Amino acid sequence: NTYYIDIIVGSINNNINVKMEKVSNIYEFSLFNLENLMSNNLIEMLDESDDTSLNSAYFKKVNIKESGIYSTTIMYNGTQQSDIKVVFIKDNGEEGYNNIGIYTLNNSKTVINTNYNKISRGIYYIGYYNLDKSECNNLNVSFRRFTDNDSDSVYNAFLVDPNSPGMTGSQINIFEKNNENKSYGETFITKGFTRLIFIDSSFGYSNSRLDYEWYSSDENVLTVTQFGTVLGKGLGTSKIVAINKENPSIMFIKEFNVIDNLDNAEILITINQTYSLSSIDNCTINLNAQNSPYPMIQYYNFEIVDCTGTANLDAYGNIDVNNPCNITIEGYYILNCKYKIRIIFEITT
Repeated sequence: NTYYIDIIVGSINNNINVKMEKVSNIYEFSLFNLENLMSNNLIEMLDESDDTSLNSAYFKKVNIKESGIYSTTIMYNGTQQSDIKVVFIKDNGEEGYNNIGIYTLNNSKTVINTNYNKISRGIYYIGYYNLDKSECNNLNVSFRRFTDNDSDSVYNAFLVDPNSPGMTGSQINIFEKNNENKSYGETFITKGFTRLIFIDSSFGYSNSRLDYEWYSSDENVLTVTQFGTVLGKGLGTSKIVAINKENPSIMFIKEFNVIDNLDNAEILITINQTYSLSSIDNCTINLNAQNSPYPMIQYYNFEIVDCTGTANLDAYGNIDVNNPCNITIEGYYILNCKYKIRIIFEITT
């Protein structure tokens, strides 16, 4: 990227030295790292002692991974009389940078507390300039996250696979299909399967899942869609949080445990699909939450194993066929290879 800096000087006899440094260090902040989501403890974002050089300016790159409502506390201890500037900038990528705030401190103004403000997830730069380190004992910038809803709703508002038609993931629909007693409401997931999360409206908050941003504390273990579908990808535990888009001080959280499938038997799921040549617009593999562990074509290694005519299958699950025929397609589920999907297509006139 190319940037332009305008420098205005009062006299042509003035000398200006400009030092350009790349900010390479990055600090990742996630609410999952907080020991207590309900506390308002200070979260350190920048400390002058982070910079061991003698520079009068220092910036730290911060990746705020989840949106929230934060206040800022800036504290200075020292004898410097001239103004120290503390700067908070958001990196908007190709759209440039947004100046969030510039704060002034010195030996007579040593503490600044800002009001609570919405801070969206993204990359920020927090730093200072015009600091005389020989006169500075300490300079510190901290955040305080505000949580509006009480602990009961924070930890208990998630409804997981409730016992209601159409409101369960493949853990119930596929893995436990033949079980007399199904694990409604539980928080364990067999690897490769899903659970659906809903929000209990009795707590008084919106139950539309689209009103929230959804995050996983460890996407190697669990991923979550913006519709509240949780997929178990790797063994272990991970937390899922939903943060209200309009008011990020409202959030709900739950921990899930991904377990292994201890049954060594191969499970074959057979799906029948029928298409008519006269009405075919797009002959394609049709996976959904009722007939597969996870309805995304990239998680299967499908191939045509039998065909009474001529057909071709592409990587997106589309089938090119011009004559009436029967086509059998099979593929193992990559996340849990004990499951194989067999799809039998009947292409009629």
